[in-house]
Amino acid sequence: MAFEVKERLKSRRRTDTSAEFTYIVVATEGDVLNEEGARLATWSQMRTDLKIPEDQPLSYNGLVGADTEVEPVGYLGDGRRFLYYVTVRLGPWPTTIFDINTTQFEFDTTGGSTHIISGLQHIASFPAPGKKLPPNPDAHINISPDGESFGGVDIPEPRLAFNISWNMPGWLLTPEWVSMVYWATGRVNSEPWGAYVNNVCRLSFSPHEVLFLGVRGRYENGIFRSVWSFQAAASLRNVTESGVPNITKDGFDYMHPFYGPPDKWDPDGGPMWELWGFYVERVCREFDFNQFGLP
Repeated sequence: MAFEVKERLKSRRRTDTSAEFTYIVVATEGDVLNEEGARLATWSQMRTDLKIPEDQPLSYNGLVGADTEVEPVGYLGDGRRFLYYVTVRLGPWPTTIFDINTTQFEFDTTGGSTHIISGLQHIASFPAPGKKLPPNPDAHINISPDGESFGGVDIPEPRLAFNISWNMPGWLLTPEWVSMVYWATGRVNSEPWGAYVNNVCRLSFSPHEVLFLGVRGRYENGIFRSVWSFQAAASLRNVTESGVPNITKDGFDYMHPFYGPPDKWDPDGGPMWELWGFYVERVCREFDFNQFGLP
């Protein structure tokens, strides 16, 4: 796709709070009905005309690019080239230029829940008159009548969720950037990572302790107001769980128990199953969160 771009005569209109530029754009080859291509070609030409570097917002006399309108006009006389009028409108910054790259931080520790099938400790047993309950050394919960499964129970557990709000410079919002955060969603940090707010570290994490839940936001007046959502899980290091010592697990790795028949089974009331130990599985894919570029 190739375009010829030229600013229309007397195209510039300006007030104290807005400005407008109008360009003539001719698609010269390829898919001529390409409004997005005409838009991008106009922005590129406007940067050249106003001497604006690619890493800076599209701006003019204190105003910043806010909206672009593409008007398809029709084919030229040769029947091959297509004509567009493209109008670029600029407006004031939402607050000031210093609003760009500022961040905010909020967190929530109101708790989550987890499903357990055994408690920390068996406290007491109360058999019915004339009945004998089997021992429950592993504190199993909601044992089935055949003694072969455990229904368990949902209980509260610690949870840390947090959001980072970042007023991103709008020129960082590219298809490549959107693809990056799309593929990173649902992944955990592969490297040590810190949650920074205006260049101050508020939280720091070891690998696999943070789950990225995605980004939402809106673009206005050259700024992409983004909200980044995360959830954290603490790692375990050499802890004892249900009598099993030296358990180590990274944050979002999944730990689950294995039960087997007891070494010595008492047919007169002994447990049919006992805890043999725990497995730890890696269930989340990784991503280097340092690539996000959060300030």
